[in-house]
Formats: sequence, structure tokens, C-alpha cells
Amino acid sequence: MESLEQIPLLHDHHNHLAFYTAMHKSIDLSKVKDYKKALCLMQKLGKGINIVTGWHFYSYIKEDIEKLPPVLICDTTLHSFIMNSKGKEKLENRFPEIVENIENPEWVENNLPEILKLIPCINKITRNDIKEFFNKLEDDFIYSIDDMLTPSVDFIKTVEEAGFSERCNFWMDIKTYKNTPEKLRNKVIGIKLFLDGAVGTETAAITGYKSGSKGIKVSTKENLKNNLSYIESQNKAAAVHAIGDKAIDDIISVLEDNNFSISLIRLEHATYITKSQAVKCKKMGIKLCMQPNFSIDAKLFDGKVKKECLKRNNSFRMLIDEVGYIPGEDLLFGSDGMPHGAEAALENALFPIYQNQKLKLTEFVKGYCTDAEINKKISFKIINNKITNIKKIII
Repeated sequence: MESLEQIPLLHDHHNHLAFYTAMHKSIDLSKVKDYKKALCLMQKLGKGINIVTGWHFYSYIKEDIEKLPPVLICDTTLHSFIMNSKGKEKLENRFPEIVENIENPEWVENNLPEILKLIPCINKITRNDIKEFFNKLEDDFIYSIDDMLTPSVDFIKTVEEAGFSERCNFWMDIKTYKNTPEKLRNKVIGIKLFLDGAVGTETAAITGYKSGSKGIKVSTKENLKNNLSYIESQNKAAAVHAIGDKAIDDIISVLEDNNFSISLIRLEHATYITKSQAVKCKKMGIKLCMQPNFSIDAKLFDGKVKKECLKRNNSFRMLIDEVGYIPGEDLLFGSDGMPHGAEAALENALFPIYQNQKLKLTEFVKGYCTDAEINKKISFKIINNKITNIKKIII
């Protein structure tokens, strides 16, 4: 069976512009599956502090990492990090707390925004860097984005000077927002909060790890309540990182117990949301921002997560058919940069591991594609349940 399709370019509702622009200058090991080859590539790095991403967290030997040039290594989840002694020496004067705690999982999850904002501090971002990265995004069929962790108003100014501010919505973590001068806060549409970590590092608060791990909750209900009250006082939208069902329980509980007047509340990821939770979220008007490319996790995490929990990963059919979520209205899609682009998203949306994860192409378009009037589209063929010949075309 073969079909030719054309759809608009994407609006990625969950991305990290500053982080990925900074990492664009660094080594990406995401396609390097061999441990020795990864070490060989890093051995060629310079004498300054080097940032490496895409690390698969092979069973590494500490002595091997210590022999490398100064390095900070980010794993594929962006929730776990390695820094060798030479790297720590380069950063300990400027960022002593991060250096001291970088390999402490609980500290990392409680301070993740500070770590992710560290990367653009190391790899300084220019207007040309922004331009190059938006060109790369468009090569990956992404026209515009929500930047979910804008590090500063200076960064927003750089994006504006590069000419791309109209293609980016800016969100800040609550600490960065509070440190932003009041007269400049109008550039920010919302504030992002974190409730748990990631499945790959067993820090997402899900019920179902084979190891018995409970994950890590990074906010108490009282703290969450206070943060939402502050967001309400600022008349901003709220985006809440909650991958696991136990984290989702907390946000539902706090919202049920308090009558907040917040214009928009989004759950980011909501990967393992249950039907009962979804019903409550829908009733309260909570939008979900999910990642179709994360559907592959149902296969990747087979060794970490129990089957009954994996089958709940990205339950789009339940959300749409049984609960009534509507793509493009209260069900939005993004990539989180893992990976960027249309191909992986389409592949996992249209031909997923489990049928409950399946999206119709019309649903994908409504939830993921830009409504900007531009003369470019994504063209691709579907041949035997595979996305092929994907390309950008001028119309």
C-alpha cells in the first residue's frame, strides 16, 4: 500500500531553544552505539570545558572518563550527567554547587533548570547561532517552537535581533522568571514547573519500575500550590512537567483543592496518564502537551518498566476516543528535541508499538502543524507502513 501526503511544517510545542542551540556546537553521540568509539571521539576534544550530548550511558569505567579532556557529558534523557575531574576544575569557581552535586540524581532533578541553563553559559549563543539553529529546525521540518526553558531576557533579545522571535513562544522556570525585571516579563507567555524526572534514569514518578524504584518527586504539594498561586498572581500560563502517574496525581490533587484562576495550564509529557486522571484533567480544562516520538519508549524501556505500565505510554486513542481530548485544542504535540523533526514523530504516531498509541494523520496535523501562512510544506510517502521520501517542498 502506497500514498503520497503533504502536510504543513510543524510547530513544536515543547522544545529547548537555548539548550539545543548551545549543544549544536558540541559533539552529539546519539548515533554512536559503541562505547570505545564514543571515548575515541571525546579524546579529540580541546583543553577547554567540552559539552557532549547523546550519551547512551554505557556501562562506563570511571578511569576512562578521567582520561578525557575536560568534559561534561549529558545522557540522552537530559536528566543525568557525568563530569570528570578536569571538567570540574574548569567550572568549580563559577558554578560550585552544580559541580559538587552533578552526579547526585535527587539534586539534579530538583535543580534541573539550573543545569540546563548552564550549557548556554558555557557555549555562548550569538545571533548567528540562532539563525543557524532555526535553519536546522526547518531542515527537520519545524517552522516554529515553544521554548520551554528560556534562560534570560538577554537570550530573548538575541532571538529578537536574529529575527526569529515571531517563531518562538518563551517560557521560563519560576526562578528565572522571578529574577526577570517586571517591565520585561511581558515577553514571557508562561512559567514552567517540574514535578518529576525521566523514565530513562528511573526518576519519573511512575508506578511500574521493575527495579521497585518509586522515581523522584521534585515538588511537595504545598510548594506546587504556592508556585501556582504565584503564576496566578502574574497572570501567566503554567506548564507542568509531569511524566509519571504519581506526579500527575499531585497536580490534580492541588487543583481540586484550590480554585485557581489561571488562563492556561498544560501538563508537559503526561506520558503515563491513566484514564481516570485524564477524565479529571479534561473536566478541569487542563491541556496536555505530549510527544509522539516518545511512543518508541514502549520498546526502549522494556527492561526497566513493567508491561502493564508500558502499554499506558502515550495512550492517544484513550485520550481522544474515550475521554474526548481534541488534537489542536487541548491535546498538543512536540518533540522535546528527542529527536527533532517530522520523520520520527510521524513514524511513531502513525505506526506505533501499540495500537492505543496510534494517531490519525488528520489528528497529527491538527495537534502538531503550524497554522502560519507560509509557502512550504512537508511531502512524504507512506509505503508498507513506513515514512519514506520525506522532504520540504515550496508551494
